[in-house]
Amino acid sequence: GLVVAQTRMEYKLPDIPGFYTMKGDFHIHTFYSDGSVSPEDRVREAWHDGLDVIAITDHIEYPNSLMQPFNLNQSYNLALKLAQEYGILLIKGGEITRSMPPGHFNALFLTDVDKLKLPNVDDVYNEVVRQNGFLVWNHPGWSAQIKDSLTWYPKHTELYNQKKLNGIEIFNEKEYYPQVFQWALDKNITIFANSDIHAPIQYLYDPVKKEQRAMTVVFVSEKTLQGVKDAFLNHRTVAIFDQKMYGDEQYIKPLIQNCIVVS
Repeated sequence: GLVVAQTRMEYKLPDIPGFYTMKGDFHIHTFYSDGSVSPEDRVREAWHDGLDVIAITDHIEYPNSLMQPFNLNQSYNLALKLAQEYGILLIKGGEITRSMPPGHFNALFLTDVDKLKLPNVDDVYNEVVRQNGFLVWNHPGWSAQIKDSLTWYPKHTELYNQKKLNGIEIFNEKEYYPQVFQWALDKNITIFANSDIHAPIQYLYDPVKKEQRAMTVVFVSEKTLQGVKDAFLNHRTVAIFDQKMYGDEQYIKPLIQNCIVVS
């Protein structure tokens, strides 16, 4: 059962006409790859931070070698029961960790993460499609993977044309990529703001400094995994970070209007 002493931060966001509003973080690591926190504690953190839905996305190519025999579905399996107790939707996912291009991608809504352990990256993407997964390009502006400047490579055009590049992070951890936000708007790609958390969450966003966890707000027709996936496929997301909202006017406008009460 739940410990009553814990308090959830109620980050209140209104619903908008036709949709429920859900708060999520879709890029999270545990000690099953290079994070330092258990899958169960990631659920507790998400609940405490007022989230409704999360994806645990441990590195597929770089599992924690201490966890033998290794099963890439294990972090999801361990978190699931607690997520259900806390009323948090948990998406099965993994991070495809490759050099640029194409860089790192999160695969969400997987059925079996182990099947993504393939040498050829195109085979991996095809397997994600076979599992009806959803692919998000992670931190396109990450300096470690950039030669001169932020680049959209021919490989990304190929993935985009094949309808494999479905989402993109305009914000990761503490970095905002304005150019990527423009790409997303121009190309109609679903936008994400994720924590990419490795350490305990309070070490990244300091509650004392009133730092807010990055979140992706999702507008769903039903509060289920299928509802979240449908919202992703139809680009119904807004990014929230640094006390600001980023997204398409058709979702930002009703959200702001419903936040304001005139008396």
